[in-house]
Amino acid sequence: MKVKQLLCEITFTMLLIFGFDSCNTDCYMLVKDNVDTSKITQAEAFSQFSLILSRAVSENQELRTFIKTEAMKMFDNDYDVFYPFVKNRIVKDGLTFRELLLSYCDNENQLNCIESAIPKLTILVPDWGWLKASSIATWDPSDREILVGFAQNGCCHTLYANGDLLTLGEGEFPETPTLIVKSNERMVAIPSTRSEEKQFTFRYPEYDASLNIRTKGRAWYEEDINLGADTVDNFVPESDIDPIVIRAYEEFKDYRPINACQRDYIYYGLCKSNPDSGILNTGIRERIYRFRLEPSAYSDISDDSKDDKLHDPITIKGRKNKLSIEKIRELIWSGGIFDFQFDVYKVHPGDDKATQTGPSYPFHCKGSDLFDLSKVHIDYKKQTAFAKGVYVYNFKPENLVSKWVYPTGIQTLPIWDISLESNSLAIYISEVDDSTEIETTEEWVYKYSKNFKWNLNVSGEGSIRNKVAIKIGFGTGGDKGLEETDKTKIVIKKKLDSDFICKAFPEFQSKIIEKPLSKTVSGILLNGYDVRPISAGDISITLLPMDIR
Repeated sequence: MKVKQLLCEITFTMLLIFGFDSCNTDCYMLVKDNVDTSKITQAEAFSQFSLILSRAVSENQELRTFIKTEAMKMFDNDYDVFYPFVKNRIVKDGLTFRELLLSYCDNENQLNCIESAIPKLTILVPDWGWLKASSIATWDPSDREILVGFAQNGCCHTLYANGDLLTLGEGEFPETPTLIVKSNERMVAIPSTRSEEKQFTFRYPEYDASLNIRTKGRAWYEEDINLGADTVDNFVPESDIDPIVIRAYEEFKDYRPINACQRDYIYYGLCKSNPDSGILNTGIRERIYRFRLEPSAYSDISDDSKDDKLHDPITIKGRKNKLSIEKIRELIWSGGIFDFQFDVYKVHPGDDKATQTGPSYPFHCKGSDLFDLSKVHIDYKKQTAFAKGVYVYNFKPENLVSKWVYPTGIQTLPIWDISLESNSLAIYISEVDDSTEIETTEEWVYKYSKNFKWNLNVSGEGSIRNKVAIKIGFGTGGDKGLEETDKTKIVIKKKLDSDFICKAFPEFQSKIIEKPLSKTVSGILLNGYDVRPISAGDISITLLPMDIR
């Protein structure tokens, strides 16, 4: 099995539950010989069917081809194969889909119980091409290597390969073609009067793919509407940057001396005319100026009921023309909220545990604050003298575009004294969902500086309270400095169901300003600078030191 390590440590399970119905909170159970299937939970049914299907698709190319062909029909506008609709269709050697599966069951009662436990049983062939992973478009059914997983509540990271249970490591993601067993959230059961077989219909008309094809009546048309999303860049207006940061850039913009960094000037006043020693400016704080997420993080952070989500397809009837772009923008999001939490840690060299710098930094925002949508896809019938127009608006995650989020108010971190602390900070970012609080522990390998001397005779009789650290020369290494490596532990308190996005480690020596830059904003030409963000996985953060005095 091929797996791919994602930078932001996206977990496979969170992608499985994106858009699926909730299932029993019990985790999976393995199918054992002679298992009693007279009563099974829905979670057990998901697991058993996934195991059975994994054996069947691994050994039968005809079944793999059948599933891909049915999925490509997109009967519900997704790559779903709805088991109640296809179970009696011929797949191989006169055998129906159901009969073929029976040959991999312990007995027929096992399949009966699965069908009863999951009446809307569905096989999804996910299209993860936009995440550069497995895609239905590139799946070759002649290749017998295939995985089967099932929708669940995030408690397991498991798949089956020809009946064998596989466990994905944290942050691993399958490149191998994968089938997902789930309950179809787009279908609902309706009463049946002619037989005992359950009957189904679409929850909303826009899920019915038959509405999207050209029929003998009025033709359906389709097009993409460009919404004019802005391209994100690293421009920061000069008015938003503390003058001390600009002076630091001017001092070292020619990249000399080689061991200097902009924070040497900002924190210690080290400059070309004073390269030998400097005392910490205790009024300087790192400011969380802004952050942004990559669109690939959307599927992870939008799994909770309170989270903002791209709206399901919206059908509008009775209009002569398409909606304006302004009106379309009002329809994009469902109206939820995202709750982000930044936790910042520092460590004193030699400590066995890092220290959280203070309370968590909460940021609340809507989907429209995080992302723009570059385009919307519409299917429509034109209005005629005898019939009203019909417009179906589709909002797709692959068209999301990142935006900068600017926290309300000025968010500053506690003082950062590298004479006593690590040369980097540890920032953990998560999207918080309400659940039980748990603790996890991680190892942190960090570096610290030793190019300091101590002055005990500053305004006092050598009291420790008046001891002042003086940084000797530029940089943390080289001829005038010394940098050493150590490791510690970070104890993280978090909510069980929270969506961990990633962690970033801003370093003292990281460049802040890259170069001067101008930009036209709302028709006004602004002068500013290209400011380098701290990027890790799916998040970028702009830290800007400022003098708070």
